[in-house]
Order: sequence, then C-alpha cells, then structure tokens
Amino acid sequence: MNEIHNGLELKKRSKIKHKKTQGNHSRNPQPFLPPNGRRKRRKVTISPLFSEHQFIGFPVSSSISPLPWQKSGTKTMISYAVMNQGDHPVSVRLEISPNSLDSFIDSEEIVAAKEMKVLVPSRFLKWTRISASTQQPTGLGKIDVYVQAQSIGMS
Repeated sequence: MNEIHNGLELKKRSKIKHKKTQGNHSRNPQPFLPPNGRRKRRKVTISPLFSEHQFIGFPVSSSISPLPWQKSGTKTMISYAVMNQGDHPVSVRLEISPNSLDSFIDSEEIVAAKEMKVLVPSRFLKWTRISASTQQPTGLGKIDVYVQAQSIGMS
C-alpha cells in the first residue's frame, strides 16, 4: 500500500527477513545483524599515554657525550629535563635524526651549575637525543636527564 504526500507517491519500506540456513555454505558470510538491523557502535576512548626514561648521574667532560637515541616518531610530545649536578656550566644540545645515524642540532642551551633547563624539539624527526659537554676544558660534571613523552593511545 503506497501513500501520497504533497502530490508524490511514496512507497512503504518492507522489513527485511533473514532466512535461517543450516551451516555456513558461503565463502563470504554476511555479518550477523541484531533484530533491529543496526550494529552497535563500539565506544573508543582516546587517552594520552605517558612514558619516561631517566639517566641519573650521566658523566660529562669537555668532549661531547651523547645519550642513547630515543624513538620519538610515535610520540605527540617529548621533553628533556636536564639537571646539572656539577659545579661547572654544561652545554646541552638536543639532536634530531631521521635514521639515528645522521643528526641535526635542533637546539642548544647552557645549563648553569645546580640549575635545570627543559628542551623540547621544535622540529619532528623519528629519533631524538641529548648530547652534553662541560664549558671548562678540564672540568668534569654530572647531569640528570629525564626524558618524558606522551603518545595517543586507544582503548
């Protein structure tokens, strides 16, 4: 039975009836639909995931000493907190790399004795690391480095 609405003939929709069959004889079976014909949507929660690496008491001399590369390609935010535990200023540079072989200096800071600085990459590449050296040619020092990162995770 059709209805007429504003001069247009509208056809009524018929309900879909599913046949019950014995076994699964099809190579591409149709997914099971609930009685109302609609699938429930799965609720996806996106939340930031936190990770941290600590390098406590890392020795620093007048020659440049690099820390290990950190894979930052999957991170949305990464920060390096550098605490100078020594008595001499320390030059700290943040390096980035596409392959952990070739590096580029993203930023460089002087961290005074007993002070802290935070370095955050301003450019994006897959790998990041900190390299440090003392400002005094004969001075030795120690730094604490905290690498803290966030990434987006789904649950």
